[in-house]
Amino acid sequence: MDNILNNFVVLFSVVDPVGVAWLFAAMTQGVSRQVQRKMAIRATLYASGILLLFLFSGTFLLEWFGISISAFRIAGGALLFLVS
Repeated sequence: MDNILNNFVVLFSVVDPVGVAWLFAAMTQGVSRQVQRKMAIRATLYASGILLLFLFSGTFLLEWFGISISAFRIAGGALLFLVS
């Protein structure tokens, strides 16, 4: 349970749904609620599909490219540092 909570917090901070909610509202301004809902559901399904794809094939892809988990963590941390 502790691992699930930790993963959720990390994923929530990276995806930042609160931060992009205003962007979605601005981009869909003037569009009916029904179309907004359809777009939100479609975007959620696409994002979930991509996340699941990398959940199940991520380790294989890293090994295929010859990238270690440690190197990936360091590069990801550096990227997050530069973005923030």
